[in-house]
Amino acid sequence: MKKTLVVVLLSLTVILALPLGAFAGVSSVLPGGGWWTGSRIQNVGTSTATVDMTAYDSASSSTYTASKSILAGGGATFVPADFAGMPSGFIGSGIVSAAEPIRAIVNVTNRLSGGNGVSGGLAAAQYQGATVVDTTLNFPIVKNDYYTKTTTFYVQNAGGSAATATASFLFAGTTYTYTTPSIDPGAMVSFTAADSRDVGLNPPPSGASGQGSLAVTSTTDLAGVVIEAKTTENPATVAQAIRGFTPGDYDTTVYAPTNKNDYYGRFTGLRVMNVSGGSVNIGVSYTTRTNAPTGCVGGTYTDSTSGLAANASYTFPSSAFPAGCAAAAVVTATGNIVSAVNESYTNAWLVANPTRTQESVTYAALPDISVTAKISIPGYKENSYGKGTGLTIMNVGGSQATNVVFVFTGPTGTYTSVAQTIDSMAAMNVTDARLKAGSWWNGTAMTPAVLGGCPADLTGCGANGSFGVIITADQPIVAIANESTYPFTAPLMMQDKNNYEGFNLVP
Repeated sequence: MKKTLVVVLLSLTVILALPLGAFAGVSSVLPGGGWWTGSRIQNVGTSTATVDMTAYDSASSSTYTASKSILAGGGATFVPADFAGMPSGFIGSGIVSAAEPIRAIVNVTNRLSGGNGVSGGLAAAQYQGATVVDTTLNFPIVKNDYYTKTTTFYVQNAGGSAATATASFLFAGTTYTYTTPSIDPGAMVSFTAADSRDVGLNPPPSGASGQGSLAVTSTTDLAGVVIEAKTTENPATVAQAIRGFTPGDYDTTVYAPTNKNDYYGRFTGLRVMNVSGGSVNIGVSYTTRTNAPTGCVGGTYTDSTSGLAANASYTFPSSAFPAGCAAAAVVTATGNIVSAVNESYTNAWLVANPTRTQESVTYAALPDISVTAKISIPGYKENSYGKGTGLTIMNVGGSQATNVVFVFTGPTGTYTSVAQTIDSMAAMNVTDARLKAGSWWNGTAMTPAVLGGCPADLTGCGANGSFGVIITADQPIVAIANESTYPFTAPLMMQDKNNYEGFNLVP
């Protein structure tokens, strides 16, 4: 029996609801042109599997298909060229299926690569394909030209019959609604807050007042994603994305593995949405880790807010803990919440580094209800075509984790770490695995030599540097994967950062 994921991709899907595709020149969807997607699918089963993907055109009844074989633990990427007959300008959604369990992420970018992208495009974002769908979706971050940023929402019909969806935007206590056209099964629609109106038919506020939250409901199951970009920019230089939250993500405790206060020039905002139906009080506990170069000393710091109204969102700034620090956060509330974290460079860092551009990311905090001792990372890069991935793993258990093991599966084989240790409610980072000492590995070590040499240019380790990763532990864990140009401190290419949440699996 095949297992499915719905994915709303700007080109593809698994029952992973996501927007997928190559939509070059569709400026009404995202600013500028040249946008395209790659969908990275990981086989988290025990046997090699054939993975099938169907892409649904949002403007017609046309569908396009592609298939790839994926080793257990490994991954493969679907790009627009894999779909026979897919036209330039396609935008749609996707569903991915296989006989083994799978997970998927989508990378949306306008960077020039082969026949995709546009000259000068630097934007990139990643998001999870949806493994769970529901008749309700929640988005804690909504921007309507808020300090030059706008969010675009892509909602996919993950059910079996056509239906409309109702989007209820909340800005400063006022609700603005938008009802979509009918959406066919598998297909998706896109919209922004500017499409909505209040009871007096007034549009929502913009500018400094243009930040809110969103709930989407329908009579059929939905999946969705939000992509944030500068309102008017051509070509676009930044993009951020997360999938929509379903009731399966609701909890009174959520975990945010990485928060930053001027940490190597980066800062974060922790955005929390009340999905409980009544007002809630919220508290945050940050655990910092000692870092001599930045002057950070390990410690615990707190922040809170009270009386947050139903469906409203609140942003906790990273100034709650000392400058120069990175922190793992635990968010608790008196009712159900969902949460997301935005990260960017500080203005001061950009002024001090005038040759660099802004690089922003967003990730979803992980609910306590979903945590396990095993995590899937579909896309991990070791200087692969000028890209590298950093993993942040947080121990959310009550005791020190002493048996955290990383298994990397790629074209040149499988590489397994020795057991690592993470303190309770703290986090560790893993980057540049191929450069780690031989003692870090249990058995064959991953080295530049075994990956083909990895020259110090934009080729790097090439395809050999692309991996699927499985992380296991003796305590419950959560993880974030953050991708950047490589080397991290002096990139050979300019591009936006992008990240996504690891998938918690049943051990």
